[in-house]
Amino acid sequence: MGIALSVYSMGIFLGSGLALLIVSRIIPALPQEGMVHVPIFGDIFPWQLLFFYVGLPGLVIALILFTIKEPARKNLLQQADGQIVKPSLTESLKLVFAYPRAYLGICFGAAFAAMVSYGMNSWIPTYFNRNFGWSMPQAGLNYGLVLVSASLLGVLWGGWYSDFLVKRGITNGRVRVGIITTAGILLSFFVPLLPNANWVLLGLFLPNFFLAGNIGASASAVQELMPNQVKVMAGAIFLFILNMIGMGIGPSLVAYFTDFVFHNERAIPWSLLWLYVFGGGLGLLGFVLSSTPFRTAIQQIAEKTTQSNG
Repeated sequence: MGIALSVYSMGIFLGSGLALLIVSRIIPALPQEGMVHVPIFGDIFPWQLLFFYVGLPGLVIALILFTIKEPARKNLLQQADGQIVKPSLTESLKLVFAYPRAYLGICFGAAFAAMVSYGMNSWIPTYFNRNFGWSMPQAGLNYGLVLVSASLLGVLWGGWYSDFLVKRGITNGRVRVGIITTAGILLSFFVPLLPNANWVLLGLFLPNFFLAGNIGASASAVQELMPNQVKVMAGAIFLFILNMIGMGIGPSLVAYFTDFVFHNERAIPWSLLWLYVFGGGLGLLGFVLSSTPFRTAIQQIAEKTTQSNG
């Protein structure tokens, strides 16, 4: 399960990295002044063309999803008479939160890790521009290459290692991967303070590797807790929490520290340091607090499954 969800999650990191790579090549070719006419949409500013270039391929790919058939559901909850359980919304939520400490610990652990990811992706090109004089296209191109390579390796490692631990009989192995990866994010705090741009670029491989390694293991841990009828709802709530905290706080936190704590636009290295500390530290706390409850929950689920089969 871990490697499957990790392969699925590769899209997140491929998209982020390729967006930086593509945009870094498009920006120099855009008109520098005036307006651009786009059929149906009318006149727009040149920079708004980026949304069309980046968004239109996604629209085409989304249409392809209509060709995918929904697979048959297996291992569904059943009543004593063998009838498939069809829980209501209230009953579904009760099933999702049947093990709240395990579930919410994973959700918030992954969310605070995502906070680092969103903050980095929003500010790293600006960081290279302000602190090392790189142009934005140069910064986007170089960081995009690091992001793609580190994330692809990290996400595959996280899924593979979580499956490896579970096969070894470590029932909370997926949560352990969360602990390892958030600790790795926290220990990457020094990277933005390195004095050389190329050293920073090389050092950024570490947090991006661990950030990607976290997501597949976390998503599969959530699925492992849930009966089949509520796996989608549990995953949706997981992603809602992840994006609300990650996207909502990550980029703003860097801006807040830069403008209101350090009062210096060149203080982004220190703002990123605190992003790693807060995101990695709180993410680590979430996974540590969920580790024992998760192991207990998996044991209880296994006992219930054995009793129902017996």
